[in-house]
Amino acid sequence: MTRISILIVAAAVGWPGIGDGDDPELKRVDGLLLAETASKPVEEWRLESVRSAYEALARQVAGDAERRRVVEDRLKKVDGLERTAEAARKFVAATSKSLELDREFDRLERRLIDAERARGRAFDAVGFVQPSARMHKGRKLFALIGLRDGAVSAYLDVPPGLDARSLTARRVGVRGKSRYDPDLKARLMTVRDLVNLEARE
Repeated sequence: MTRISILIVAAAVGWPGIGDGDDPELKRVDGLLLAETASKPVEEWRLESVRSAYEALARQVAGDAERRRVVEDRLKKVDGLERTAEAARKFVAATSKSLELDREFDRLERRLIDAERARGRAFDAVGFVQPSARMHKGRKLFALIGLRDGAVSAYLDVPPGLDARSLTARRVGVRGKSRYDPDLKARLMTVRDLVNLEARE
């Protein structure tokens, strides 16, 4: 029996010394209550049989006002224990649901990260496309902005036939050859293919 369970039952029915006087039948039913609560968490208490036993005892002592009062008092306290158990069950259910949602979110996040990594490996570079004032061999270059730091990770030399302007500010996957360009003082990619990654989502 957990310390919390002990305190709840003790507060409800006055245990230890749970039985009143030498009433053996009352002590027997009190024993059923303790047996039900002794080895289980609060949310697992099932007190229907205990309630039935107290109700049967109340009928037996109907002609004895004092004993009936004691048994009815026990029944009121069983009501409180049942409400406590029900509240505990709802709390445990809500907590379990919250934990499951957290686990599901973590699983989804891992899948998204794995998918992004797999998609990133399919390209030579991934980032956002922006127009640039830089030139190379008379052609205007586009800047590829890194996803993490927002800085220019490379300049893109886009050949005729590839429409980079329509991909401005979109996340793209880039295939092509890259090299360091001393004039640009940055990486220059000769683009072979541009793929709009946002269109896949």
